[in-house]
Amino acid sequence: MTGSAESEERFVARFVWAALAAAAGVRFIIAPSVVGFPTDVNTFKAWAERAAAGGLRDFYEGAAFLGGSVFVDYPPGYVYVLYVIGKLREWFGLAHDSGAYLLLVKTPSLLADLAVGVWLVRVARRMGRLMLGAALAVAYWFNPAVLMNGAVWGQIDSFFTLALLITFGWLARGRFVRSCVSYGIALLIKPQALLFGPLFLFKAAETRDWKMFSKGAIAGAATVFVLSLPFMPGTDPFWFVHLYAGTLNQYPYASLNAYNLYALFGANWKPLETSVLGVPLSVWGYAALASAVVFSGWLWFRGKLEPAAKTFGVGAVLLAGIFLVSIKMHERYLFPFIPLALAAFAFIRDRRLFALVGAFSVVHFLNVGYVLAGTLGPNGGPPADGGFVRWVSFAHLALFAWLVKTAVDVMVRGRVASPVSSLAHARELEKTQPEFAGGDQRAYATPVAQEAPPVRLTRVDWMLMCGLTAVYAVIALIRLGSLSAPETFWKPSFPGQSVVLDFGRTYRLEKMYSYAGAGTSKYRVEFSENGEQWTNATDIVNDYVKNFVWQSFQLSGVQARYARVVAVETGSGLHELAFFEAGGKRPIPVVAVRGESGVSQDDAARITDEADAVPERPSFMNGTYFDEIYHARTAYEHLHRLEPYETTHPPLGKVFIMIGIWLFGMNPFGWRIVGTLFGIAMVPLMYLFGRRLFRRTDLAFISAFLFTFDFMHFAQTRIATIDVYGVFFIILMFYFMHRYMELSFYRSPLVRTFVPLGLCGFSFGLGIASKWIVFYGGAGLALLFFLTLWRRWKEYDFARRRLATARGDERRLFEHVVRTFPRATAATLAFACLMFVVVPSAIYVASYIPIFLVPGPGHDLKDFWTYQKNMYNYHSQLEATHPFGSPWWQWPFMYKPIWYYAGQGLPEGMVSSIVSFGNPLVWWPGVFALAFVVWRMWSRRETAMLVPVTAYVTQYAPWMLVPRLTFIYHYFAMVPFLAFFLAESIRVLTDRKPRRWKVVYAYLAGVLLLFAMFYPILSGMTVPRAYVAHFLRWFDSWYFY
Repeated sequence: MTGSAESEERFVARFVWAALAAAAGVRFIIAPSVVGFPTDVNTFKAWAERAAAGGLRDFYEGAAFLGGSVFVDYPPGYVYVLYVIGKLREWFGLAHDSGAYLLLVKTPSLLADLAVGVWLVRVARRMGRLMLGAALAVAYWFNPAVLMNGAVWGQIDSFFTLALLITFGWLARGRFVRSCVSYGIALLIKPQALLFGPLFLFKAAETRDWKMFSKGAIAGAATVFVLSLPFMPGTDPFWFVHLYAGTLNQYPYASLNAYNLYALFGANWKPLETSVLGVPLSVWGYAALASAVVFSGWLWFRGKLEPAAKTFGVGAVLLAGIFLVSIKMHERYLFPFIPLALAAFAFIRDRRLFALVGAFSVVHFLNVGYVLAGTLGPNGGPPADGGFVRWVSFAHLALFAWLVKTAVDVMVRGRVASPVSSLAHARELEKTQPEFAGGDQRAYATPVAQEAPPVRLTRVDWMLMCGLTAVYAVIALIRLGSLSAPETFWKPSFPGQSVVLDFGRTYRLEKMYSYAGAGTSKYRVEFSENGEQWTNATDIVNDYVKNFVWQSFQLSGVQARYARVVAVETGSGLHELAFFEAGGKRPIPVVAVRGESGVSQDDAARITDEADAVPERPSFMNGTYFDEIYHARTAYEHLHRLEPYETTHPPLGKVFIMIGIWLFGMNPFGWRIVGTLFGIAMVPLMYLFGRRLFRRTDLAFISAFLFTFDFMHFAQTRIATIDVYGVFFIILMFYFMHRYMELSFYRSPLVRTFVPLGLCGFSFGLGIASKWIVFYGGAGLALLFFLTLWRRWKEYDFARRRLATARGDERRLFEHVVRTFPRATAATLAFACLMFVVVPSAIYVASYIPIFLVPGPGHDLKDFWTYQKNMYNYHSQLEATHPFGSPWWQWPFMYKPIWYYAGQGLPEGMVSSIVSFGNPLVWWPGVFALAFVVWRMWSRRETAMLVPVTAYVTQYAPWMLVPRLTFIYHYFAMVPFLAFFLAESIRVLTDRKPRRWKVVYAYLAGVLLLFAMFYPILSGMTVPRAYVAHFLRWFDSWYFY
């Protein structure tokens, strides 16, 4: 092995270890914080306690499949694991509902997840493709569908899948007996292993070694018998058959939330007796199952691939086919397809297969995530049918069609679409053009500058970028907000209208919750025991800050059977009203409602018709907080063509929020999801920007990593305000400007230079239509644009003056430059006017369409200028004060973080807060990194960091002239460029002394550690006040509770 190869293997090995540690960390953070699928998790807990208390032999005593009443439908394989879990719980004294016990129950799946990734690495390494193995492991470890199954849901599919992979590995290598033994273990873990039985028949028929097949069958049966023997209940020798028969016949439905062929046509949860074209669904299902097996057999025997590729490839196709066309499928049964297809890709190397893994993962994630979200929601389960179910089912089937075509192409026709070796290309580029191998590129060093060579992402780039994005996506989407909120409402026509609620009997009322919509209003709630004398009046005042948020009122033990709601001031509708007894966790049921003073029965019923959406304790998860009261409300008003309340910013940001509301409803998840997705998209954007800026993978990753785990990036992109959109487009427009500056119309066709320039202008237009802060960055774009043209002029001037004395190729180059400059410059200026003036203006005006669509006067195109004038006057004349206001000079030092949310009604000594500020290890060193970068640019005439420095300065400097109230979140637009300054500083320091990389690794670990430490007050997690006070509140000006 050469020194280069050894160095590469060491790098990959270290990367795998780091990825393994990160994958473990992500899982062990998520697992205890998410309750999972209640039925599965609680069942595992109960079985663990039963096994530990009664021992293995008594585990199945009294089981339902034996005529008893105890629900037990798992075979003995995983019960061994649950027995250990139960014993550990006893030894450590873990409470049934504790987070530690929840983590313990999920741990086997988490460890199996990690083991599957290691298995993929080992498989690839045996073929001499260690880099490929690392990529496959990362693709599995940080796959959202994989994280959803184990760390979130709490299922054991990864544990089962690990046994399957080992089984297929032995089968592919011709070790039939060993394969049957491990297959017997897989059967003991989950009955779904039966689906893969045909592969053994295919193998036996192919080799015609029926003697070996018999040995394998005996070995597998013996494995099942021996491992089941300690569990044998009573004297029934057929108990195992009864167990499997009961499990397989337990769910007589066409589909059990598996969004497949049956769900596509509305048969989800339909009984198997249901007839289609006169034939029961059960017959259709078994026929389809047989068809999937026959097709898989055809692939096997017609296939031209090596045994390993055939085994894993056919196994993946078989599973996908059965899941999508057979009956009795649960939503999670497709899970093993992901590692099986990744293993097949390791042997086949067809890029379509890798793309299919990604696509199936996304759709599978949507299927499983939708089921889990619906189960954890107020209705206790997802809808059996609907648009989402149909579309996901269609997507599954479309992907299966693509999988079938790919399988036929690869296995039967031998057509393999090999992946592009971008890593080899990049290395060759660095050998032939070493000046672009690092980040210190010195463009314009020649009289007529060469263009920067294209940046091609390597496999490592894709691994790091996608892995980091996936990790952050999971973190960002956890506890984002509830998908449920009251949406129907009663809106009185005039004061004095009322609604009477009848509880059916007298209750001692402890508290009352109300939830109002957009606008202001006032309601009075009175109480009575007989429906005639009304007392204990309580006013519900819905001012401008009480929009789409729950209010809580203490009633102090009022005795009442009736409650009367009287409209005092009309305006906002009353969406829901709920009453609670002392200690009650669910609202008191309302048995009858009656409208008075012209209120219809339907209108009256709307204030208590969504009791399932009433939370046990109001929090940010089920209502607005901070400026969401403006922006989420305005997005709702845009959607319904109502007069918008908030017009102090352009509408596009609220339009993005509106899209989420349109898709998911007027609930916290709906009004936050789009901004969160933009925040997730910032991660790969930062990586791509860093990769092009430094032309190094490590520095690109560091740039993206530092920004990803900055506190403000997390907090600001999970709140439904518009800052995230402005900052996203700021990053994007400077990214495209950097790409434009790398090109030259002397070296490339003019039209090619227009592409990044046009995209830059388009991004600028979207940005200013979201928030005016993007105008500040526009000055930086103009500066960089004209600097680029000035450089083109310098080259033109040089060529013009040297043309007379030039000879040969040099003369032809100079003639081209002199001839090109005038027309190319004129065309570029004209195009810039189009893309930076006309197009942004059109986008900006078009963003007001939701306002133009509001009925009535004041919403026409001629009123557009009135909105602009009012907006300018608001920002220029604002003289308000705020306890968390912070002037521009305090922002980099984080003197005063902004406290967005404080939880109410928490247990004594507990706090729940959401605060926005920076990661100290990003912001504080970032200030010094900026100074260091500027000093190097000045002293060494380096231009590599010109774009980030220009972006930072032009975005920050205008705030020094703003007299109005400002907050620390206004610094958000500068944070991405701090990450680049830090990465550049790391480059310089480590280039001088490579040993300093150890310090860099420690620094990155510190950034991640601080993010984990402060995560509770960034996410609203409920934690002890003492933890926040002693570990997080470093300064007196930091208010977190």
